[in-house]
Amino acid sequence: VQGCETHASHFRPCGSPRPKGSKMATAQPQDFAGRVLGAASQGAVGALVAASLSAFTEPIVNNMLVNRVTLSQALSQLDMGRVYAFLQTTLSTNFIKFPFFEATNVVISGVDLNPTLRGTAAGAIFCTTTLPITNYRF
Repeated sequence: VQGCETHASHFRPCGSPRPKGSKMATAQPQDFAGRVLGAASQGAVGALVAASLSAFTEPIVNNMLVNRVTLSQALSQLDMGRVYAFLQTTLSTNFIKFPFFEATNVVISGVDLNPTLRGTAAGAIFCTTTLPITNYRF
């Protein structure tokens, strides 16, 4: 059943009136800078999560692939000092890449193109701009 959102956990049928006494504020349209800043903030959260996951998993996977060891061996050989050093690298690169990606998507969403061309343009801008950063990390 499709509905219209009235609260984070309650839905009402579309077209039906809001409940009396509803305190839900009507959403004000954000200005362009606010949308870009909001998207960049979401990207920063994603960067932190991705960097944390990468710092722990990539050394394990690399050890398994390069040295042909089992998962339990790779886990026992995990050096927290190297994980911390890799975390610093992944954080610095992800804090540039992820917010930039989200902001690029907001900016490019305002361009009047069909969705395929808009996605291609966003991908080309993002990949061309962040390729040197990605190469630094690896």
